[in-house]
Amino acid sequence: LGIGTTAPGQLLHVESTTHNRIRIGSTLASSSLGLEFTESGVAKGYIQRQSGNRMSFYSGDGTTEDMVILDTGNVGIGTSAPGYLLDVAGSASGVLTTARMRNTVTAAANSGSGLMFAANRTTSGLTNVAQVGGLITDITDSAYKGSLAFYTASNAAPAERLRIDDRGYVGVGASYDTNNNDDFTADTIDGAWTTTYAGTYSLTNTADHLEMNA
Repeated sequence: LGIGTTAPGQLLHVESTTHNRIRIGSTLASSSLGLEFTESGVAKGYIQRQSGNRMSFYSGDGTTEDMVILDTGNVGIGTSAPGYLLDVAGSASGVLTTARMRNTVTAAANSGSGLMFAANRTTSGLTNVAQVGGLITDITDSAYKGSLAFYTASNAAPAERLRIDDRGYVGVGASYDTNNNDDFTADTIDGAWTTTYAGTYSLTNTADHLEMNA
């Protein structure tokens, strides 16, 4: 069926030279309106406008709300009441992984993915100010290794300031081998440090961590 077109490309094809919409309405207050998707007569998914100006997405038989968008713009996955622009929820023992970021580039040392943080400057607008990245530092199948790197901006694009390598060693402002981190022979702190404490700080490198004592 073609509406606004003489050559429909689907069972229902609506076309217009201006902005167009398909309206689904109801004369009942607080009604639920939506689209149902079926396969051989069996429900496989829904997109539904719920009361309270919320848009809900269901997969499968529609008994569980998988994602919701509130009229505030907040998006919830696994929760019907997102309190943030993106709110992801789940339930599992231990640490639950709620998201994964991937870099599918051909295997290469120090490739990875990360989170970038940005904010507006006075006149230059949106600017990248910090980043957290997960890197693979050894790409061999039998001995792969990963590191966590932290970047901050100082009147330039964010640069790496701190890295935690696969052994748990920490480099702060340190010079290290960016290919495999083999220069991390111990917990390393380098660069200038400022404190208002009048006494003396001592650093103790124990078997598994670095202690700072005043």
